[in-house]
Amino acid sequence: MISSIFTVVANRAIVDARSQNLSLIDIFEGFKSISFPVVIPSVAVVFYLQRAEGDANIQEGIIKYEIDNSVVFSTPVQIDFQENLTTRLIFEVEGFLIPSIGQLKINLSINDSVVAEYQAPVMQLEIPAPALAAAPTRDPSI
Repeated sequence: MISSIFTVVANRAIVDARSQNLSLIDIFEGFKSISFPVVIPSVAVVFYLQRAEGDANIQEGIIKYEIDNSVVFSTPVQIDFQENLTTRLIFEVEGFLIPSIGQLKINLSINDSVVAEYQAPVMQLEIPAPALAAAPTRDPSI
């Protein structure tokens, strides 16, 4: 059975070519904007997965992104464990559209079962009303 160790969404995910260490830049804990829709220039979704000893090395899955249970996009993915019991699936999106406020969910399903999920709030920022200051008056006693 495939299970999730963690799922993280960040601005960028970098894998060092020599050490294979993963670095995440600007981890998203939620999304805020003054207006919607909004496009985030670059988003990396990192699923760190583990499999049981008897599970196949290659798994077929589906990544689904939704806001308040309305699907924004869905795409098939292949997960290759390469004989290991753990693997990283890094899914990068250029021009990540957030259409509205709500609860954002990105999940990975295998065989119609959700094995990993990221959830975060999408909120609208309030624009504070500008404060108008009165111009100073000239004091005739000075």
